Order: sequence, then C-alpha cells, then structure tokens
Amino acid sequence: MQDNSCWESSQASLSKLEGLEALKHPLKTKKDRINNHFGCTPRTRVMFLKTHKTGSSTLTNIMLRFAYRNGLRVALPFIGGENLSEDKEKSAGYPGYVLRDRKDPNKQFDVLAHHWKYDSETLRKIMPEDTYKVTVIREPWEQFKSALSFFPVFQKLGLTGDNPVGAFFAHTETSGAYRWLKDFMIRDLGWKTALKESHDTAVKRVENHFDLVILTEYMDYGLVLLRRHLCWDIEDIIYLRLNEQSEYSFDVTPDLEPMLRATHKEWSPGDHLLYDSLSKAFLETIKEQDVDFQEEVTYFRQVLNAVEKFCRGTVASNLAGFVVPPSKYTAGFRVSRPLCQLMQIHEAIFSILLKKEYYQQVFDVLLNEESVEANNKTQDE
Repeated sequence: MQDNSCWESSQASLSKLEGLEALKHPLKTKKDRINNHFGCTPRTRVMFLKTHKTGSSTLTNIMLRFAYRNGLRVALPFIGGENLSEDKEKSAGYPGYVLRDRKDPNKQFDVLAHHWKYDSETLRKIMPEDTYKVTVIREPWEQFKSALSFFPVFQKLGLTGDNPVGAFFAHTETSGAYRWLKDFMIRDLGWKTALKESHDTAVKRVENHFDLVILTEYMDYGLVLLRRHLCWDIEDIIYLRLNEQSEYSFDVTPDLEPMLRATHKEWSPGDHLLYDSLSKAFLETIKEQDVDFQEEVTYFRQVLNAVEKFCRGTVASNLAGFVVPPSKYTAGFRVSRPLCQLMQIHEAIFSILLKKEYYQQVFDVLLNEESVEANNKTQDE
C-alpha cells in the first residue's frame, strides 16, 4: 500500500508551486508557432521507457513537462506516482492499473514516461501506432554502481569492509539476494526471463522497436537528436538534472576496479551486450550528423548553462526571468521562476499534478452531461 506520509509530503510540495497555469499554451498555438518557425509540425505521441539509474528522471520531467504544457493525455499510475510496473502492492500494473475513469471518452494516451517493463503488445493497446519510442541506457558498470549506492543494498545485507562490491558478488551468488540488479536495464526494456529468452533476441527487439536510444554519457547529443526527430523547440528539451548522486556511498579502489568491472560483465552480460550494441549505433549516428548539428549542441549547452545559473540561483538574476531570443533552433521563449519549478518536479509529484488535471477534465464532462440532461428535461416539459 502507498505510504500516506509520502503522499502528504508530495501534496505539500505541490502546494508550494505557483504560476504553473501561465506556462500552458493551446496545442494548436504551439503547433502553428513551431510550424511557422521550423516548417514542420511537432509530434505529440511519445513513449519514454524510464530505465533505472541512467539519468532517466531528468528525461521523464522533460516528457511530462511537454505533456502538461500542451494539454496532452498522460498514462499515469492508478496507485502511487512513480511506477507502472507489475507489483500491485507498490505501484500500478500495466495495463489494468492505469488511471482511467468510466466517463473518460479517450481510449489511448499521448505520453507515457514512468517506470514500466516494456511490452509491445501492451503498448499497442494504450498508445497509437505512430507513437515515437525513446529510452536511455548507461555504461553498465557505472549504472550498477549507481544502483548499489541508491538502494540500501550494503546496509540490508550487512556488507562492510574495504571491498563491499566484491562481497556483494559473493553474497548474491549464494543467496540470490538483490539479483534483480543483474541485467537491470535489459529487464526494464522487456527481456522475457520467464520465457528464457536470449539476450540477443531482447537486444534485437530494442533495436527494432525503439526510434531512439540515448546514452547517459551523451545526453545533450541525444536530446538534440530527439528535438529534431520530434520537431520540438529547444524550450521543450531544456532541463535541470534530477535525482543525481554527487557521490556514491562506497568507494572502489583503483587497484580493484578492473577486476570488479570484469566480474560485473560476467555477472550481468545482458546489460553489457545491450550497451555495446546500442552505443555503437548511437555514436555512429552522431558521427554522421552535419556541422549544424554540432553547432546546435554547443548552443543547447549555452542555453542550459544560463538556465542552470538562473534556476539554481548561482548568480544574481532578475526574478522575472530572462528571454532566449529566436534562433535557428528555437522560436524564442522566456525562462521564469515557475518554469524553474516545473523543471525540478520529481515524477511522483508531477503525477499528482497531472492527476488533478485529469480529474478536473472528468468533472467537466460530468457537469456537461448534467447540463445537457437538464436542458432536455426543460424542453420536454
């Protein structure tokens, strides 16, 4: 069951947000503005597969922010605010536990950006065929260390000493504890362990099904590719890093690093195969881009630097914000305090914000039905 204290904390955090309504704009207005500037129409149906410990919270915020500002329909957890997974006690099983209402006339969603285990058949039931599919993966050893630090693994297992990572490998081999950390990313991306599916088959499916697989290590390059593929504005992909660990809860000494890295590759071969295959494809795509692409990445990072300084308060700045003028890569936009707030909302709180929007829409449908029914009765009389 959901922790009430977490829910109340999320509600309290949401209540502190101000000025978010002003960030919304009619979707048609957005499309017309982008079309006039770039000569293309922005795509609005996007499935982002949120993987674990890959910087995916930052990307989830980008997707949910785009949906919120443009009035798009988001697939939300029926229970809680973070996961669309199979554990009914902790999150929302897909597809039966997605938030819906019997008065909801819509059969499908525009955006999906929470944790869930990828399944193509399920996706077809809830999103249109032309949905753009994107995910993010990270170098497996670094992703594994981040997961070990984020989840209280060593504390729960009572592992101490100068080499806790080595102790973990020895412990999990005999006890099976925390084996879900093994091949973590390829599991997120739909590896069918129950069917004893090969890693090769799972990797091929990702290659064939996803339009873009971003590398954490090249996040800005990936976001510029995403912007170009979707005909979005630079405004739509700016970000502030979320859930980032500045340091890990343990140390790996330089003399042990090569051995532990090799052990992890043997222990988690699926993730290494996934990363080796898809990173090569991604880097090849980047290499094929023209000079203008490289210039856009440089420009994007300049904008991000200005956004970081303003939103994090590292420099004295105008409370009203600042304007990013029109360029080849943007129709122009204002960075304001409310936008800073929106960029720092974790998906659990964002889910509450979007659920409130959703229920208001359902409530409006009910009011309209009651109004129509009342008018019909008046005419009959």
